[in-house]
Parts: sequence; C-alpha cells; structure tokens
Amino acid sequence: MIMMKHKLTTWCMIFIAHLITGRSCNFQVSLKAPRYADVGGQVVLECEYDIPGEQLHKVEWLKGGRKLFQYVKGRTPPFRNYTTPGAVLDVSTTSL
Repeated sequence: MIMMKHKLTTWCMIFIAHLITGRSCNFQVSLKAPRYADVGGQVVLECEYDIPGEQLHKVEWLKGGRKLFQYVKGRTPPFRNYTTPGAVLDVSTTSL
C-alpha cells in the first residue's frame, strides 16, 4: 500500500456557550488523527474534550479552511456533512 504524508489541516473547534451561564471556563480540547493514511483508505478522527454536555453548543471540523463537519446542539438534524473533495464522513458512528 502506498502511504501518503498529509499535513494535518483538519481542526476541531468547539464553541462554548459560556455567555449564557455568565461564567468563563478553561477547557481542554484535542483532535486525535493518524499522521499517515492510505490513499483512498479510511481514518478515524476523534475530538476529545472535557466540556460538560450542557455547555457543549457547537463542534466544527475544518479541512484546508473549508467546513467538513458541523454539530449544533438543538438543531434538527444536529449534524451537517459538507461536501469536501477527498473526504467522506460517516456520522452514524459519532458519539455526540
């Protein structure tokens, strides 16, 4: 299999609705992703955070500056999958 090195340009952004609570908090957020991927293969991206569920409002993933995935609490459906060349998302496996 051919391995291609890709610069990780996918970011996990979490927006906190702390203005509603009137509190400002520090939270840890990180994106777990493999450094390499098989061309045409699958990878798992994991956004890890220590934010209480009631304060989690929005999660966005970007690839090359373009929106790839979005979750917004309270929206129906809560997930939005954006068409991005080279990326196909399976939101059925998400834990949000």
